[in-house]
Formats: sequence, structure tokens, C-alpha cells
Amino acid sequence: MKLIRFMSTQEMRKYLNGEVLESNTDWSREAKTKSIGFCFFPADPPPETRLHYISCVVCFDVVAEFETLESCPEPLPSVGRYHDPDDMLENLTDLYKRPAKTIDVPEYCMTSYSRETLKLLRMGTIKFENRDWKIAWGCDVFAEARRRSERNMCILLGAVAARLLQLPGDDIGYLGWPDDNWGWMRK
Repeated sequence: MKLIRFMSTQEMRKYLNGEVLESNTDWSREAKTKSIGFCFFPADPPPETRLHYISCVVCFDVVAEFETLESCPEPLPSVGRYHDPDDMLENLTDLYKRPAKTIDVPEYCMTSYSRETLKLLRMGTIKFENRDWKIAWGCDVFAEARRRSERNMCILLGAVAARLLQLPGDDIGYLGWPDDNWGWMRK
């Protein structure tokens, strides 16, 4: 069985170092699901089709495709609840007027995994290109995470500097989409 997991670079490092990853998190308290532990998506449909409803819910540092090995206990079928990507809100105040629509998505869960139970087939990271989410398979996910972290720090420092300088919000402009041209400038 092929499974997809969206995860942090720290989790991927632990997997690659041969550690047994364990989680007994009961997601039923948070998301009205029966999942316990790590959540995985089936590989079909492709993970690229999931990016719009999982954004802001899962970590986008690493996307990994695994194949279960014979030593892997059968992953437990479950259902995850996510925001319906077809339910576009005009603005955040709409959330006060009506609840966001959700969709139920088939998932699998397991309370532990390692290189002994799941074989890594490929990994990549999420990119935002041409106003759309894409997966860059085969890239150096650790370098990409460092670069993303540095950009986020620059944005945060720009916001702090603007606040310290008491610049009105209209005097600060945000440059570009999430690519290598992020930054702050005076209009």
C-alpha cells in the first residue's frame, strides 16, 4: 500500500536516522475524526490534489510517499475533516456569519512507524508558483525549509521594524508571492 504524509523536517530527519516515530495523539478531540497517531493519505488521488484543503492544517516542510513493508501493521482506515476548498470565504469576518463548510477525506493512521515498517519512495516540498501550489519532488527538502525559515524571519523582522518605527500600515508594502522575492519596502 502506498501512503502520503505531510510532515516537518524534524520528523523526516528522525525517520531517515532510523528512529521509531511514535504518537498517540487522539485527533477525535480536535477534529471530529477517529484518527490516533500519525495520519497518512492514500497515494491515490495524487497529493497535489490535496494541497488546497490541507494548507494551514498540516506541515508543508516535507511531502513523503511511502510504501508499507511486510513488517508494517495494517494502517487503520479513518476519515479526516478539512475545509471545503470550493467554499471560498469573501473575508475572515464571514466565519462569524456562518461556519466554514467541511469535507470528509479518507485517511489512514498508525501510532508508530520507522524505516522498518515504511519504505520511502520519494520526498519533496511544497512550492507556490504561478499562484498555485505545486510539489517539488526530489529537491533538498532541508535546504528548502531553511530558506523558507529565513524568509519568514525577514518578514517578521520587517513587521517588527515597521512597528518600532511607528509606520502606518499603508506605508509598508508586501512584495510578491511566496518565492525568492519576499520583502518589505516603502511605497
